[in-house]
Amino acid sequence: MTEDPLWVQHPVLRGGRELAFDPETATADPLAACLAEIGLSASDVATARARSEREHEAMMRRFGIHRRLVPRAFLGALRDAERVCAHCLAVRRCRRFLAHPDAPAVGARAFCPNAALFAQIATVTEGMRPPVP
Repeated sequence: MTEDPLWVQHPVLRGGRELAFDPETATADPLAACLAEIGLSASDVATARARSEREHEAMMRRFGIHRRLVPRAFLGALRDAERVCAHCLAVRRCRRFLAHPDAPAVGARAFCPNAALFAQIATVTEGMRPPVP
């Protein structure tokens, strides 16, 4: 009997939910099955822009959003927003915008496909303070 590759032996963690490899339901491509389980495809991973999480987190901060304050109802939309950011074509414009700390968040609406979501989350979480670690 051959030993499973290391990535098969360990569960994939995503969104606080543990997704374990199940050999009984495995397909010919176990990596594709694991990616599908978390809503991704191999092309999503291959075409995602490296380090897009930096811009995503910076834009959230620009809107005054603290990740720990995001209500559960928005978590799915926020996960989708991360994917949109990873494939966004307005990277230069985004970086220029984020390089100017005095630029108001509303200015992001001109180019950021996630700006409306961030504005909505900011409205819901306004006045809340992040929990002390």
